Amino acid sequence: MSVRKVNSNEIKIYDSVQVKLKTAGNISVVQFTDGNNKTCIVRNLSKDTCLDTRTGEVKSEA
Repeated sequence: MSVRKVNSNEIKIYDSVQVKLKTAGNISVVQFTDGNNKTCIVRNLSKDTCLDTRTGEVKSEA
């Protein structure tokens, strides 16, 4: 994740967007995402194994 300081006039946040606001003293941080991830890349097969749906690879956490 990259962090950068921007001019507040350059950012447009619409009413329907969910944001997180953190304030510490005179510093305010607004976090928001550009879109929603609607795909699940990793699928659990069992307690110790999972499937990467992009590649079809089965990974073990041993």
